[in-house]
Amino acid sequence: MPAPSYHAPRPAVVHTAARAAMGGLPANASILCVAKAETHARIDAKVLRGLGLPQPRWLASGLEAARHLAEHGADLVLVDEDCREMSGVEFVRLIRLHPRLATTPVVALATNSRSSTVLQAMAAGCSGFCLRPYSPEALLRESLRAVQRAPVLAQEILDSLNGQACSEGAFAGKLAALESIQVEIERTFTPPPPPPAATQCPAAQHRQLAREWKEQGRPDKVRHHLQEGAKALARAGKSYDAWAMLDPLRQANPQVEPACAVAEACVRDGELTVAAGLMGQTLRRTKRPAMVYDAARRACCFTPHPHDTARQLADALVREGVGATSMDVFLDIMHDAEPAPQRLPERRSLLAAMPSLHDVVMVARHTFATYRKVNRGEALPMSQHRLEELQELEGLG
Repeated sequence: MPAPSYHAPRPAVVHTAARAAMGGLPANASILCVAKAETHARIDAKVLRGLGLPQPRWLASGLEAARHLAEHGADLVLVDEDCREMSGVEFVRLIRLHPRLATTPVVALATNSRSSTVLQAMAAGCSGFCLRPYSPEALLRESLRAVQRAPVLAQEILDSLNGQACSEGAFAGKLAALESIQVEIERTFTPPPPPPAATQCPAAQHRQLAREWKEQGRPDKVRHHLQEGAKALARAGKSYDAWAMLDPLRQANPQVEPACAVAEACVRDGELTVAAGLMGQTLRRTKRPAMVYDAARRACCFTPHPHDTARQLADALVREGVGATSMDVFLDIMHDAEPAPQRLPERRSLLAAMPSLHDVVMVARHTFATYRKVNRGEALPMSQHRLEELQELEGLG
């Protein structure tokens, strides 16, 4: 026995051509979709094809759609709330100025459910309104209603224009004027395209900024831009120039190697090749490997996988040409990476290892303590037997 369904059965779908014929819309109707968003146009076309209607034509430009309607007309127009140069309401107001487009069925599609949106669309001359997202039945019902109401609304549309309706020639001139205005607007407000290539490399830009901040007395900004410029040069494979760019920082504080600081930041960011280039230059030019080892260790410890980072950094140092020291760097970083060898048993104290010596030391310690107390004149606790022996010795004396 089949499981019960919790969804109400849908009514049998009547053939779309018959349903369209009932509203006066032919089965091979010419349909135009006007929408700025291609996604909305694709949805509308899919729903119309599912209803058995022909493939609609999609235009994103409101001016182009108005020209197409003036030349070819349409049996049904679906207009979205946004077109390329204008809103959907403005598009409807524009096409209603044409004498042959007053009776064209127009259905407005919008995602805004406010009553003001519906009233604006109807006041502009729309024959129907459908809210996104919609069902195929809702779109078909509203389209058929628009086809039926279009002849009735035609006179109301003409009356609402108050004599603003124009002839076909005047309508074409109006479209041409709007297109020229649109071109001027795009020319005025569209930013110029970026140059094909930057006239100044990033390192030079950072160097210039460092000079400007130096004049303003901001050493922190100077340090930042010099480090960023060194990174840019190192990424471009110019590790020697990157090391030389940091000379002002090196002169300001000779105890600190700025290239190592930049290399640490590169290791933390995963740029191991860049870091190896800076470390290699430091090893060649300063002969201070301990500084490089410390920088590499600190940087690797601040990564998610320090041991793997250390191995990759050692490989990058080999490629950089400092293979003789890369193993030292690797071992210095990885001193606790591999399992430690079997350790010797912990050393026992000498007294614990030799019980007889322990007794000797304990006796000697007690003797020295007693000697110190006697010298300080302190009374010593003695047994009764020992006290009698001393008294006898004193009597003999």
